[in-house]
Amino acid sequence: MSTLNRIILINTHLPGEVELKLNGHTNICGTNASGKTTLQRLVPVFYGEYPSRVVPATRDSFERWYLPTESSFIIYEYLRPSGELAQALLSSAGDGKGVQFRFVGKGFELEDYIKSRTDDNKVVCWSATELRRVFREQGVPFSNAIGSVKDYRAVIQNDRTLIANAANATELRQLADQYALSERGTTLRHMEKLVRAVHSKEGKMETIRQMVAAILEEDGVETPQTRLNPARVEEWIKESQLVAHFETIRPQFTKLEQRFDALELCELQLKGLAEGFGNDKIGLQGKLDSLGREQREAQFQLTELADNHERDTADKKAARSDAKADADTLESRLETIEDEHQRWLELDIEQVQRDLDALPQWRADLGSLRERAKLLTEKHSDIEATYNERRGQIEITNNAALEALRERQDQARSQQADLKTQQQNQMRELEESFRNQRSAAEQRHHGESKALELAQQKLQLQIDHTGYSADERQALDVLEARIDEAFGQQQQAERALDKAREQENSLRQERQTLQDQLAGLRRNVSQCQARFDEIDALRFPKDHSLLNFLRQERPDWYHSIGKVIRPELLTRNDLKPALGEQSDSLFGVSLELANLEAPEYAQDEQALEQQAEQARLALEQARQAQQALEGDIAAQQQRLQELSEAVIRAQTHYQNAKSQHTRLIDEKKQQNEQFRAAIAERKLASQKQLKAVEADLAKLQSDYQGFVEQLKEQHLEARMDKEAFWQDRLGSVEHNLQQISQDLAARREQKAEELAECERWYQSELKARGVDDSQIAALKQQISDKEQAIARVESMRDEVKNYEIWFKGPFSIEQPQKQALLAKARQEILELDQALSTLERNFKAIRKELKEAQANVERGLTQGNEQMQQLNELLSELTKLKLKGPVASEHLPSGELDERLRDAREKLKQRDGHRSVIREQIDHFDGQIGQKAGAELAANWEQWRSDCIETSDSGVPKLDHIKMMSHLRHLMNHLVPQRLEVLRGTGQNFGLDLESYYHVLADIDKRIGTQSKRITREVGDELFLDGVSGSAVQIRSRISDLEFWDELSAFIQAHQAWREQDFAGLPGEEYAQLLRRALEVIGRTALTGSVAKLLEIELRLREGNSDLVIRTDRQLNESSSHGMAYLILCKFLLAFTRLLRGNSQAVIHWPIDELGTLHHVNVKKIFDACENNRIAVLGAFPNPESEVLNLFENRYIINKQTRQLQVVQPKVSPIAARLQAKQSAQREEQPA
Repeated sequence: MSTLNRIILINTHLPGEVELKLNGHTNICGTNASGKTTLQRLVPVFYGEYPSRVVPATRDSFERWYLPTESSFIIYEYLRPSGELAQALLSSAGDGKGVQFRFVGKGFELEDYIKSRTDDNKVVCWSATELRRVFREQGVPFSNAIGSVKDYRAVIQNDRTLIANAANATELRQLADQYALSERGTTLRHMEKLVRAVHSKEGKMETIRQMVAAILEEDGVETPQTRLNPARVEEWIKESQLVAHFETIRPQFTKLEQRFDALELCELQLKGLAEGFGNDKIGLQGKLDSLGREQREAQFQLTELADNHERDTADKKAARSDAKADADTLESRLETIEDEHQRWLELDIEQVQRDLDALPQWRADLGSLRERAKLLTEKHSDIEATYNERRGQIEITNNAALEALRERQDQARSQQADLKTQQQNQMRELEESFRNQRSAAEQRHHGESKALELAQQKLQLQIDHTGYSADERQALDVLEARIDEAFGQQQQAERALDKAREQENSLRQERQTLQDQLAGLRRNVSQCQARFDEIDALRFPKDHSLLNFLRQERPDWYHSIGKVIRPELLTRNDLKPALGEQSDSLFGVSLELANLEAPEYAQDEQALEQQAEQARLALEQARQAQQALEGDIAAQQQRLQELSEAVIRAQTHYQNAKSQHTRLIDEKKQQNEQFRAAIAERKLASQKQLKAVEADLAKLQSDYQGFVEQLKEQHLEARMDKEAFWQDRLGSVEHNLQQISQDLAARREQKAEELAECERWYQSELKARGVDDSQIAALKQQISDKEQAIARVESMRDEVKNYEIWFKGPFSIEQPQKQALLAKARQEILELDQALSTLERNFKAIRKELKEAQANVERGLTQGNEQMQQLNELLSELTKLKLKGPVASEHLPSGELDERLRDAREKLKQRDGHRSVIREQIDHFDGQIGQKAGAELAANWEQWRSDCIETSDSGVPKLDHIKMMSHLRHLMNHLVPQRLEVLRGTGQNFGLDLESYYHVLADIDKRIGTQSKRITREVGDELFLDGVSGSAVQIRSRISDLEFWDELSAFIQAHQAWREQDFAGLPGEEYAQLLRRALEVIGRTALTGSVAKLLEIELRLREGNSDLVIRTDRQLNESSSHGMAYLILCKFLLAFTRLLRGNSQAVIHWPIDELGTLHHVNVKKIFDACENNRIAVLGAFPNPESEVLNLFENRYIINKQTRQLQVVQPKVSPIAARLQAKQSAQREEQPA
């Protein structure tokens, strides 16, 4: 039996060389803190426990405490299953790097380690490195240094699982075959846990739980380990979401492709417009030059017209001003003459003039009066002679006066007749002049009003029949023809689009058929893979499984037990198969196995190889068929992509044709609106012109009426002036005639009166001859009055002369002339006013025509300049765009320049809109890919992105989104479908891994109950305690209580649903979230290292009449006395030892540190149970005089002062010795 034989310490915490024999039960005595437990801690290290875990945290590290120098060694000498000794050598790795393990293929001999001896009998040992040379010189196997405790444990325990997972598996397997403590085909896996649990003082229940977990693991129950890397899964989720998002937004991407094609088409059309704009610019420049000349000519004509009008107006106004000045002068002169006439009237100059003419008569009368006075005063008596003389004088005087008055009367009558003739002539001339003037004005008014009426009729006709001009009608006809052509192109594009869509739909249906076929092939591949995996599992069974054992130990097993064994038992690794006596019976029953067909799982390796080859060929054929079909689908996908692109192009052309047709309709509407606006404007202009003509006509009529009224007023005024003048002159003559007639009558009366008076005087004188004083006084008064009158008239003689001069000149000649000149001046003023009005009217009409022409030219110039400015701006913008590619004839522009300018501006806006949307979409894809893409996709995208980075003029790097579009197309149309398949396979593998993880846990959940019964059975086999009638271990699975179990179960359901869909496409968002959540919770709960986390342990005891349920250390300690609690623990540890050791015959050492608390009887029970279970005890019983030491074969004590390990012998009790002697004698007396 293999076992640990002894432990040798060289230069460790104990000085010198220390040997601890362990071949049998061993005890170490000593006081507290003497080092007993320190030596016990070396046992778990031998079985593979981490050295750092056996040293208390309050002390130095294991290396510093146990292996302080490079010549410090801990040597485990043990007996191998082959019966040969071997050494497990522990040494320091140096520099605090831990310990190193080495195996030596011989027993321990101190001389092998001694390098030299000093004079004081001290030894100097070789270093671990130097020992290699020493042992190789002896020909002793010496392994390489093992720096990993896990690798050492795999070798010493013969743990094939750890060996298989190690990087140096081959080397470890060879070492295990040579130096393992257990036999070939057996293992001591997890034994270090049990040994440490035996030695531990705290955490008993946790220790039991760890042991149960170790037993379960040893029986094949292992915690599943998912190979899923959360980072990779998260990357897959993100990329799957990205690809799914891409697939979701593929219609949006299709729209983006349509927009990109629209952008390309828009840029081609802009290129065509740019080429046309070059020719337009040349033609427009010539047109602008011509319009500039016309503008300058119109401006010159306006300036010339204004100058001529100003000159003519100035001349007319000057003439009118002169005429007005003359009229004012004449009116002033006539007013002066009138004032003078009024002054003469106030002076009664005509009476004075008549008095002056009568002055001779007045003088004669004065003489007569004087003569009469003289007669009255004379003293002679020649009365007769006087009488006769007087009478003769009266006759002569009065006759002369009468004659003179008659002459004056004749002259006045002749003058009156002449004046009347002049009056009639002048009045006739005045009437004729005014008639001629009115007739001329009427003719002029008629001509002008007729012209205005014709213009009015023409404008009214234009207003009533306002419509499209010939150019406008032609433009509309051309536009209508273009609309019809665009509609035809739209219909043609629509037919092409429908045809492309039909082809695309047909190809999609074909692809769907192929996809369905591919789903069937995938199912077939899955079935073939499952079949191959099933056969492969039979070819390569798992370690410790029954099938593996049968393959290795019973090569012909398939001819015997293989025909009747249940297939599911072959994969079990908890059956612990072993070879027994050869027999054809099965549980005591013999069968004729030759009559049974060997089942599929019970076949030799050659048959399995054949089946595996058939399954592999079937799988290969299925995969080839799948790959071929996938290739067909890929090729068809390429064709479908080409058709999709053709559909997009057709859609773009259709949309372009439709938009072109719509644009032309809108252009027609706009042009119609413009034309209607122009018509309305023309109509409004005509209405304004009509109103202006009507106003001119009304003004002309008003002016004419005013002119006629003024003419009438002037005529009336001139006539009244003439009549007044002639009335004055004729009235003066008539008054003179009347005065002469009165003077003649008065003179005749005076003559008769004088003759009568003379006769009366003569008669009176004859009668009286006396003198009458009163008569003389009256005569004197008459004489005085006459003299005064004569003096007064004489004083007015100069005035009368002035009057006669004024009357003959200013009044008689100048006044009629001035009146005639005034009438002529006024007539000239009227004519000049009419001429100015006509001149102003003609000027306004001509200026209006010229201004309209100038406005048309200026509108043309403005429009042309605006067009030129737009052309230059557009050409500048289009030049900056650096549009590439030849322009097809279909993209060459047509239509008027304004239409093409609007079209260019609209297309620039469309281009900016397209680029803006493309930029936003590219940025969106860029962000999505940057956040969610996997490494490969992200690397490709970043490479494309870097290729599309351009540097602006300011040196700032920027992304060319348009250039990125081709890469995005390649990504969406090629890489995304490819990546979708990759992600589908990756997601399927992830799901299968988690599904396997789930099934392992579910299997563990099922098997924990079975294991619980088995462990309970093992517990009850040994160490029967007084008072304890029953013991059992209740193991409950905590798998269903795991935090992630619900999430994992939900994910498995989602995975099953995806499986039912034949793993078509990518799973949904719920699948990804469930996967993420399950991994997140699994990662948080971390099922790593042991099954212990899946277990809940209850120790059930029946002590007396009470049932005890122990779950915690406290419950264990309180269940009974301390010693009983330890015994209970040992009862379970025994069972665990048997289960962990399995079929191995190795002796296991228990480092028990609590024997001092137990009664001697109970200690004896423990020793008996340990001996029955091949367990050697390494105790630390402190009392060297106790009878318990008799149970130990090896007894040591540690001297605390000298720190030396010494061998001790227990005191022998006399009674015990006599009893033993008596028992020996009785045995000898018994018959053989």
